Amino acid sequence: MTIEEIHVERGEVPVVGYYEARPRPTASVVLVGAGRSGRGECVAWAAEEVEAFARACTRRTPDGTTTVDVASGPLPAHGEPYARAALEAAVVDLALGQGATNLFVLSGRSPRPIAFCWSLSASPDPLVAAAPILAADPAARLKLDCPEDGWPDEVWRGLAESGRVAIVDFKRRGAPERVADATRFLPGAILEDPPLEARGSLEGSPAARVSLDGYALRAVDLEQPPFRPVAINVKAPRVGGPLEALRCLEACRANGWEAYFGGMFEVGVGREQARVLASLYTPSAWNDLAPVRRSPDEPYAASPLPAPAADFFGFAP
Repeated sequence: MTIEEIHVERGEVPVVGYYEARPRPTASVVLVGAGRSGRGECVAWAAEEVEAFARACTRRTPDGTTTVDVASGPLPAHGEPYARAALEAAVVDLALGQGATNLFVLSGRSPRPIAFCWSLSASPDPLVAAAPILAADPAARLKLDCPEDGWPDEVWRGLAESGRVAIVDFKRRGAPERVADATRFLPGAILEDPPLEARGSLEGSPAARVSLDGYALRAVDLEQPPFRPVAINVKAPRVGGPLEALRCLEACRANGWEAYFGGMFEVGVGREQARVLASLYTPSAWNDLAPVRRSPDEPYAASPLPAPAADFFGFAP
């Protein structure tokens, strides 16, 4: 591949539900060469991290004719793995374009419509928070962050009666009793990132369905996972790039685990690239890739989404 120019596009985007109710800072690195361009989005949370990423990218000297591994090498700044993931995505995008190919050709797969969950942050009554979603799409699947203190039994019973909860996310914290509540009231739900303290009880429960997200920061972490998972939440920015995400998918295939793709509040090309991967490998799974709503008045979309139809990762309709 050939890189002739590097620049970074920065901005802020209003996103409903983003942390601290502030606009989401964003930066996309753009690589240009041989009449094509490749893009990758940095998902760093803080404005100063996004600024550091932009400075590091623009200080890089275009490499001329090079390879993917060299071009996406370590950045001279903090921010790994988000920085590396953005740069690697742009490098892969550019390389595929210059090679006149795409992920669909290389994988031998056809894209399919993407099913997704609506992800809700921790709240005292998640059914109240989910009411507008279920009004717009009664068949919607929900991914709920569980508060450290959990919920009263009546809330758990309401969630069970709704039949809409696909995933309960513990984010590696909380008391083991909360995990036991989820197993008892929602036996069909995926339990994502339960606390380590719950390991004994979960390993002794044949009904427990555990998935790993924050425990899986790279493919090698899946060689000796802290729990016996049934699925892995794959996030290219979290693991350092799309190539490592594919290695995680290969680990899932080798171990007989399911997989689904997760989002990290991408507001640009990063979300579309995640959807491309999901459309190839996990189209019907619990993908945490619902449309980003930029206004409270924006309507909720129904799952599944149409198949991707844009020029990302070398794909041209």
